[in-house]
Amino acid sequence: MLITLTIMNKTADWAADIQVNPQQRLEDTMTILKEAGKIPDGIWEERTKIQSARKSMFVDRSGSYEQEGIYTGDILELL
Repeated sequence: MLITLTIMNKTADWAADIQVNPQQRLEDTMTILKEAGKIPDGIWEERTKIQSARKSMFVDRSGSYEQEGIYTGDILELL
């Protein structure tokens, strides 16, 4: 079963809705999207942090969506 969520960056006024496998790592998703040209340059870097809007907490970018408690409807902000 896939989860649907939004990733965004307010500074760049950019957002995208995606569907992912809950066992996939957040970092892998962002790297794939960046390599595919779906994330604008400068948004996903080595120091980029990810914050869950639903939890109002930063999540571990090396963890999976399931491990980090990210579920359908969540919004992840890249900071």
